[in-house]
Amino acid sequence: MNVFSLFENAVAAWGDRTAVRCGARRQTYRELDAAAAAFAGHLASLGLAPGDRVAVFMQNSLLYPAVLMGAFRGGYVAVPINAKLHPREVGYIVENAAAKAIVEEFKTRNIDPEGYTLYTYAAMQVWSQAVAKAGSTDAKKVMDKIKASAWETVIGNLSFDAKGDIKQDSYVVWKWDAKGNAVEINPKGS
Repeated sequence: MNVFSLFENAVAAWGDRTAVRCGARRQTYRELDAAAAAFAGHLASLGLAPGDRVAVFMQNSLLYPAVLMGAFRGGYVAVPINAKLHPREVGYIVENAAAKAIVEEFKTRNIDPEGYTLYTYAAMQVWSQAVAKAGSTDAKKVMDKIKASAWETVIGNLSFDAKGDIKQDSYVVWKWDAKGNAVEINPKGS
């Protein structure tokens, strides 16, 4: 029995009960299961196979349990990484999770993988600036401000489309297998 088996049992027994709560928002076991299934499908569509490692580097939110359960559902090895860790700590975790090839690939492109923690910092900069402009922490008001403006961050100016997705194509998704082979899943321009 694994963690996902226990989760499936909980969905069957308590599908309409609250599984996760974040502030005033909540998600039932059934809703969490649907989100996990969608994420597992997304990972599979990227070419990941059961046993591949999936690094999870994100802030706590309602999405976090769905990402973990989605990884477990697909048979992937989730490697949760606390977004508050120092860049050297993140590098250590990635290198020791059979991800050394990814770090080496970054370095061959003259990219310091420690810099990727700057994306998290940039997101917090955008959020705090938008809260100030909105005069509120109400998520809808803040998101409306985020989508209506460009934002100065440590990684440069960022802007977002009407859906809330970042307009700049400045990120890459990698997958790696148990042997440490790295594959760039969404090369720039694809």
